Amino acid sequence: MMVQKNIEMQLQAIRIIQERNGVLPDCLTDGSDMVSDLEQEEMKILREVLRKSKEEYDQEEERKRKKQVPTEHINITE
Repeated sequence: MMVQKNIEMQLQAIRIIQERNGVLPDCLTDGSDMVSDLEQEEMKILREVLRKSKEEYDQEEERKRKKQVPTEHINITE
C-alpha cells in the first residue's frame, strides 16, 4: 500500500513538472539519448566539414613542403 502511494505521488510530481516546464527533465527520461533527426543531420554535416577542412589543410601543407627547397642544397657564397 505504501509503495503504491509513493509511486502515485511520484507520478503526480512528474505531471506537475511537465505542466510547468512543458517537458520532462533529462534525468526523468527513460535513459536513452534522444537525438533528433535534425541534430543527427547537423552532426553529419559538421563531421563532413571537419573532414574536408583537414583534407584541404593537409594538401596545403604538402604543397608548402614540396615548394620549399632543402637548405642543404643551397650554396651561399659571400
